[in-house]
Amino acid sequence: MADSRPQTRRGDVSSSSAATSAVANRTTTINNFSWFQGASNVNIHASTLQNIGTISDNVESRQARDEMVTRMNAIQQDILRLQTAADRRETEMRGEIRRERRLRRQEAIERHHHEKIQSWICVVLFLLALIAFLNSLLL
Repeated sequence: MADSRPQTRRGDVSSSSAATSAVANRTTTINNFSWFQGASNVNIHASTLQNIGTISDNVESRQARDEMVTRMNAIQQDILRLQTAADRRETEMRGEIRRERRLRRQEAIERHHHEKIQSWICVVLFLLALIAFLNSLLL
C-alpha cells in the first residue's frame, strides 16, 4: 500500500509549519503545495521568503507611516483650532478690559460732574442764605 502523503527530501516543505525551518536551509522545494494550486517542484530560495517578509513589513510600515501622518495632521488641525480659539478669547478679553476701563472713566467723569453740581448748589444756597441775612439786617 502506497503512502498518499507527498515524499519530502531534506529541505522540502510539506506543511506551512515546516516553512519556518526551511528558511534556515536557505533553499527549499515545495511539492504539490496547496498554495500553488497543484504546481509541482516549486523552488523558493530563503531570500525570496525574506523579501516577501520585507515587502510585507514595508507595506505595514507604509500603512503605519500613513496612519501616523494622518494622526499628526489631525493633531496639527486640533492645535491650530485651539490656537485660533485662544487668540479669539484673548481678543475678546482685551475688548472686555477696554470696555471696563471706558466705563470706569465714564463713571469717574460723571461722579466728578455730580460733585461739581453739588458744590455749586451749596454755594448758591449759601449765597441765598447770606442775601436773606443781609436783607433782614437792612430792614
